[in-house]
Amino acid sequence: TISLAEAEHARGGLLPDSMDDKWSGFWNEGEIGFYRSWTGKQIYILRVKPLDSGYEVGPLEVVDDPSVYRRSDDAADLKLASILLGRLIKRDASPA
Repeated sequence: TISLAEAEHARGGLLPDSMDDKWSGFWNEGEIGFYRSWTGKQIYILRVKPLDSGYEVGPLEVVDDPSVYRRSDDAADLKLASILLGRLIKRDASPA
């Protein structure tokens, strides 16, 4: 879950600071999408459901097209999506 304050941060988006940044993220009503910054292809979708005190986030959907994204495994995708969500809501500023 994320708080109302974190959701406000998320609505501002995650934009690349430099060419080295690989991801961007955007809040659309009902979902958060993460995209490869160079190609603009959407890789991850997190469904968002309103709660009284914030939002429930999940499940995670991952593009299943090897010509768009080469997946390693579910655990790696979950870890990376969690890092990206943390950056989007300002919980964690570590690079992904």
